Amino acid sequence: MKILIVQSAFLGDIILSTSVINAIKSLYPESSISYLTTPIGSQLVKNNPHIDSVLISDKRKTERGISGIFKLASKIRNENFDVVYSLHKSYRTSVSLFLSRIKRRVGFLDSKFKFLYTELVDRNMSLPEPERALSILSKENQHNKLESIISLYPEDSISQVISEDYVVIAPSSVRKEKRWDPANYNQIAKFLITKGYHVVFIGDSSESEIVNKAAKGIECTNLVGKTTISDCIDIINQAKLVVCNDSMPLHMASALKIPTIAIFCATSHDLGFGPYENKAIVVQQDHSTVKPLSSYECIYGLTTKSVMEAINSLGF
Repeated sequence: MKILIVQSAFLGDIILSTSVINAIKSLYPESSISYLTTPIGSQLVKNNPHIDSVLISDKRKTERGISGIFKLASKIRNENFDVVYSLHKSYRTSVSLFLSRIKRRVGFLDSKFKFLYTELVDRNMSLPEPERALSILSKENQHNKLESIISLYPEDSISQVISEDYVVIAPSSVRKEKRWDPANYNQIAKFLITKGYHVVFIGDSSESEIVNKAAKGIECTNLVGKTTISDCIDIINQAKLVVCNDSMPLHMASALKIPTIAIFCATSHDLGFGPYENKAIVVQQDHSTVKPLSSYECIYGLTTKSVMEAINSLGF
């Protein structure tokens, strides 16, 4: 049986969706599994031993606009899949899969243009996201609970050049309201150095200003703009600890079972996107007040003392 999984959302969502890859392989061990995602998202699944091929959906370049939808549908149709499980809920995905003529198309009840799927399933929003994603397989396995495992597969290359025990700090995030003040990360880095750890900063080139502020005046390894997604997987896999915002490195650390201090500003881990089955502490302010906290209150209100105490509590 040829199976297609579709997830082209944020990189963190792709990491959390690897629970579905593992579950499908356990349900259908002889199946051929393909994964449709974005060019950058492909770096997160390309080394997965359960994935036989990765299809690229590039709506920003080669598959733009309405003509791009038909082009994507043709690409999918040529693979002759028996079933597709769509974790992505956009209009574009629903239409593309309908036009691909895959006989069995399984999507979520809250998908856009949901009537274009042949089967719809609901998600239990009270569960962590890796377990919510497994709802897509609820009709395959109605009697036994599927094991929820998220995983990444490092290439073990770049981190070998760092010989000492190190801690990874990722001070940025795609959304600005998730970014704790970089000056605070600077203080946390200095605190970790006093404990005998080398500090490695990571981030992509668009985050240079934030990361450089966090790393200012510190003897550290600053890799901002110098690494690929695959490099970051490897770097985090060899780290003793990860300190980060609600961002992709948080989910990388969960998949690799690396201890984590997760700093949540204007979001809450109660929404299901916090650390998952690794040794971790979430540091956030109380979101239960009648008046929601502003982004400013979250970003600047959390103290460095609370994060330092969390680091100590985690045994570092």
